[in-house]
Amino acid sequence: ASVCNLRPTSRGHVHVRDTNPRSAPAIRPNYLSTDEDRKVAADAIRLTRRIMQSPAFERHAPEELKPGASLTGDEELARAAGDIGTTIFHPVGTCRMGPQGDTTAVVD
Repeated sequence: ASVCNLRPTSRGHVHVRDTNPRSAPAIRPNYLSTDEDRKVAADAIRLTRRIMQSPAFERHAPEELKPGASLTGDEELARAAGDIGTTIFHPVGTCRMGPQGDTTAVVD
């Protein structure tokens, strides 16, 4: 089983590095950079554990591999989520790009 925050509050950014269009941009996703996202991650792991320990899954004998049953605190679960997490690359829609300070742009 895995967990995914569908409404993260953390915000990252993408910036061009130079004027060469072939240069890769600087991408900083800033995953789990808000208290709310870290709390969601910890709570989601706990909920997944409860589901996997329910009678419905008993016959399958699920075993937790990551982050590991010994981790129980909010901070350690959030840290583990950041260590083992990956993006699901689910791009949707478009966003207006503009310079910082442009209130109509959602991407600087």
